[in-house]
Amino acid sequence: MSDGVTISGTISGIEESVTLSLNGSSETFSSSKFTFSDKLDEGEGYVVSFISATADINCSVIKGTGIAETDISSVVVSCTPNSLSDYLCSSQTATHVNLIGNNLYEFVADEEACFGTTEDFSLLKREVSLELNNSETNSEYLSISITGKLASKEVPSSDGEVTKLYFSFDVTNTSSLALCINFQNRNGALLREGNNTIGEFSLEILGDMFYAENKYRNNCIPTGETRMAWAEVVPSLIAKQENVDNILIQPDVIELFPVNDDQFFLPALTPESGVWASSVKELAGNDSYSYEITTGFINDTPDPVQLRYETADLLFLDENGYLIEQVSASVADYLEKDTKDLVDADLTLDESGGTIKLLNEYSNITPAFGATAQILGRANRAVVHLNICSPDACTTTN
Repeated sequence: MSDGVTISGTISGIEESVTLSLNGSSETFSSSKFTFSDKLDEGEGYVVSFISATADINCSVIKGTGIAETDISSVVVSCTPNSLSDYLCSSQTATHVNLIGNNLYEFVADEEACFGTTEDFSLLKREVSLELNNSETNSEYLSISITGKLASKEVPSSDGEVTKLYFSFDVTNTSSLALCINFQNRNGALLREGNNTIGEFSLEILGDMFYAENKYRNNCIPTGETRMAWAEVVPSLIAKQENVDNILIQPDVIELFPVNDDQFFLPALTPESGVWASSVKELAGNDSYSYEITTGFINDTPDPVQLRYETADLLFLDENGYLIEQVSASVADYLEKDTKDLVDADLTLDESGGTIKLLNEYSNITPAFGATAQILGRANRAVVHLNICSPDACTTTN
């Protein structure tokens, strides 16, 4: 005969004590895992509620109601500060800039500095095993990392599930040629529980710009080098991610090109130091926290360079390589120093000195930390992925 059903779960985003209630009976917990002392009868309903915290913290309960047929361990208590003003990373100038590829630039926060918030709030991170589709072409020309990284953001939503999930892994070109690769079919990645597929989604590659066969490609990797593939997983699959124990990676297009005078990687722009500024604004009667990024790229090549789009991908990663946010940064001429700056009408940088600026403003980081909240975690790297080409052939870019 059963001694009763236990109700337990996890607490994230706070190191101080939290008081919760189970069917009206309160209990205080001071660790990341909790189990209520009171046990319930089999088949009895349960309601877990947040009562209070010792700090200026507000907590939401996810999966906190149901019928206790067996022991319950899936309750999630997600805590965030009532105000973000003390948790925003300080404004800074990121002087450490790494050129990863001709389209890819990495800004590294100085020691003790960060991008986003000073702490991770309700971010769950784990690694999952990867397998490359056993196509002979795939295994001959590329390799992938043994594991991929999943970072999920647990916030309340209409169905009580997490609302954002990012996935990333490394791809290496093991061939002697330029490798251009796509994962953009919806089954570029298969989420699997054992051998059973429970979901699928497409992937993006942070590739270099390569010119071949009268076309520019923004998804290419030089021989022997590694680039990151990533995805923001669609909401319908997020609820299933806790059951995923392996992911099958399936490239849908692989192109290989020799590098010569007619087929080549474009020269890179020269990045400037990046200025990252945090601020607090009042929006619609409530405090709204914005994060403004301004950084420049100089064209010191002998030819004009054009950007295909008015935006560039901006990705944030933590110290362990987990992707925790991706947004679009707008391209605009913020310097206005001289006529060689960006011409907004055609997104062209003149040769030998043309300069552009990128700007992203997070206007949705509110005290309520809704589903649209941005970069709710501590990042130490920011990666900018441009899309450059020559003005006379930009329309032929993939």
